[in-house]
Amino acid sequence: MENQKQKTFEKLLNIERTDPFSGGDLIEVFKQYVESKDERLLFPLLLHNKEDVFNMGYLLSLLAFNDLFNYKYNIKKYDFYDYTDSNENPQKDLCVNFVLDNPLPTNISYNISGISLIIKENVGELTVNVLNGTYKYFYSNYKDYYYLTTEDVAVHKSVAHYVDTKYRKQATASTCYEKHTGEFLPVKDSTDFKYLFKEEYKDKYQFIKADSINDETIKVYVNSIIDFIKVKPK
Repeated sequence: MENQKQKTFEKLLNIERTDPFSGGDLIEVFKQYVESKDERLLFPLLLHNKEDVFNMGYLLSLLAFNDLFNYKYNIKKYDFYDYTDSNENPQKDLCVNFVLDNPLPTNISYNISGISLIIKENVGELTVNVLNGTYKYFYSNYKDYYYLTTEDVAVHKSVAHYVDTKYRKQATASTCYEKHTGEFLPVKDSTDFKYLFKEEYKDKYQFIKADSINDETIKVYVNSIIDFIKVKPK
């Protein structure tokens, strides 16, 4: 939306007004009416105020979006699906179906970077492409680790102490990691997942292992995707 004015919200819900004026347009009209008491000036003033008040009732349905961002929904089912894309490459998606406590007044269709969210009334479907690759888990206490240059991995000093000094050096925040290869899902920064992975230390995007999704974590994961969408990633 371009702004958060009432008429912009009305446009979102396809509400048509008879009143063609904005509140700013009518300031001078009101001043002229106060001075002249010309009854003809009352019509645009009263029409504008009437439609403001009347349409506000319809706009209350937009509060259902707040319910969405406060995670007021129930997961109905979720599963991983294997398929082949148009280039005959094997792919896998996580598909989640859920139902909102309150229906949205307008449909949502969101698709970016392998994440698709469609909501029609109170029924939602989230699809996330599973990524195959190698990602890094970074240890926070890097001062307790050595980075092994030939193996491209960080090892705790209690173990790396026995490695020849020419093959090790003090780890930094960006070299204190271990690599994991497998299936991953994108996730917004979340303290709800113990292990978060990145491609590189300064990357803002993070990932979790796909096999960490289960009955206990599926809603936490969907919540993180809703947060991811809410901040409009670039």
